[in-house]
Amino acid sequence: MSNFASSIAEAVSERLLNQVPASGNNILTWRIAKKAASAYTGGTVNSHGDHDGTGDPYTLFKVDGNVVIRGFWGVVNTAVVSDSNTGTLEVGVTGNTAKLIAQTTAGSGTLAQGDVITDAGAETGIDVEASSGALLFVARGADIIETLATNNFTAGQIDWFCIWAPAEPGAALTPA
Repeated sequence: MSNFASSIAEAVSERLLNQVPASGNNILTWRIAKKAASAYTGGTVNSHGDHDGTGDPYTLFKVDGNVVIRGFWGVVNTAVVSDSNTGTLEVGVTGNTAKLIAQTTAGSGTLAQGDVITDAGAETGIDVEASSGALLFVARGADIIETLATNNFTAGQIDWFCIWAPAEPGAALTPA
């Protein structure tokens, strides 16, 4: 493809992906957002992974306005380690911290590299629930957070993914 054709294709793609009608009749335009979370270093005070520190909960996605979520999952890039192998995490919003990902234990080998997290556990390489199609509605800009329910997470890293659409003009979901 020529540079001119590539530029035109990129401009059209950008315009289609960012189109949100100004009217009240909004056509859902599904998008995908990725948050490459920082590594867990819970042995350091107030870092990501310190259960009792200021980094817990950890904001994954900033939500502005009302959005619809079609799928949410995590991919473990580096095996997750927690104190005593009994640390737990969950993903949701303030006041409903386990709505997207129910409490999951980072025990010995339970969140291994390559695992996909969609519920209260992880599957190696694939998990059908990420594409189940159930719709969730996030109202009034409730940010999506990861909460460590017990113990520090001292090593590991997870990328989080969200399939979403704006439910109203100006609504957005962006990695925090």
